[in-house]
Amino acid sequence: HSSEVQVLNLQKMNVPSDNGEDATSRFLQSTLTPLAAETYIRSKDPEFGGRHNPSRNINYDILAVAAHEHGLLANQTIPRAKVAVLLEENLMKKLNTTDLPLQCPNEELFKHFLQKSLHYEEF
Repeated sequence: HSSEVQVLNLQKMNVPSDNGEDATSRFLQSTLTPLAAETYIRSKDPEFGGRHNPSRNINYDILAVAAHEHGLLANQTIPRAKVAVLLEENLMKKLNTTDLPLQCPNEELFKHFLQKSLHYEEF
């Protein structure tokens, strides 16, 4: 016996509505939250569900910041995002690629990261 048991009228839940609710969204709304039902309804909308969230390559932003820190952009008023775009475009023209070689941190830096991580886990 549990006080968490709910009896749902599936016939009533299956009645079509003007706002896109269906049996699944009504079930979500009755058992979870109205937000869950709304999210489900919107996810069926091609304009909502069809969007994607691609990852961004931040290597060029890192290069832009490093260039600024090393004084290579002194007296420049170019926005950081623009510098990143220009770096990517220039690399593509020069090397016919936008992939940058990556360098692994040395063991000392890994140990430093580990110590910091362990320190933060204590909180």
